[in-house]
Amino acid sequence: MTDDNAGRDGGRVLSPQPGPPFRGPAYEYICARDNVPLLGAQDGHGDDAITQVKLFVPGSRWTLFTCEHEPAEALVFGWIFSPLGADCDEWGYASLHEIACLRVPLGLPSERDLDFAPKSVREARAEHRRLTGEGR
Repeated sequence: MTDDNAGRDGGRVLSPQPGPPFRGPAYEYICARDNVPLLGAQDGHGDDAITQVKLFVPGSRWTLFTCEHEPAEALVFGWIFSPLGADCDEWGYASLHEIACLRVPLGLPSERDLDFAPKSVREARAEHRRLTGEGR
């Protein structure tokens, strides 16, 4: 996500901005123990691809269900719930460096959902919509 792609989420601007460093498990976005496959490993699986890690911005709609990554480039690929609304949700790539810089106006950074368990993207999307009330 770059400044050109920064969106509005209920009046809260999401854009990469320098901020104070945050430390702890919620800010360790992708770890070796996650066993996130390399880019391309789940090609063709579509909604049945397994998402290992859920990243989100508190108080925002932006959520990334990470399916694959490229450690050398610090890139991840997965299903993204866009802050712009449901019509902009999509599969896409994101830079872990830019994700680490995302802030909402209160200065809160993106976080890792520490309670998330691996599941198919289909299941993760349905659960997300149910929990956020979007499934109604």
